[in-house]
Amino acid sequence: MAVAAASLLVTARAVAQQPSQLEPPDLSATAVSLALTLSGGDAPPRKFSMGGTGGCQNLGNDKQPNWVVGWSADDGSQLFTVTVQGLPNGKTEERVMLKPRGERSVSLTSMSAVRIARKGPGVRFTFDGTESGGRTMKGTVRCAGQTT
Repeated sequence: MAVAAASLLVTARAVAQQPSQLEPPDLSATAVSLALTLSGGDAPPRKFSMGGTGGCQNLGNDKQPNWVVGWSADDGSQLFTVTVQGLPNGKTEERVMLKPRGERSVSLTSMSAVRIARKGPGVRFTFDGTESGGRTMKGTVRCAGQTT
């Protein structure tokens, strides 16, 4: 009985050390960039530009995409994340979180405001639409390749 319990413990430890299929992707695998202008309302237009080595992955498929793009400065002083999720009605929902250097973070949500274009291993997301606060978003997010 003690041998069976020890064998079970060894097997459980081995399974626990194996990577889970649900682990997040390595977000340090490809060059990513963001250039986005936010305008409208009473405030002057704001331009955001950042990028470096980050991650870009489609957790869905071409018909119903679920893109995740992200980058963070080594010191954490600035970052961006972009998610583009395909909806059953064929539209997309986009969520953008920006943290410019020295500023508070900005969160944006939009519907069908992005066009996705693949070129070789890279992907370009072109934003041209209105976010939920009524401001216009224009710009691009680029990925040199995709994280697998």
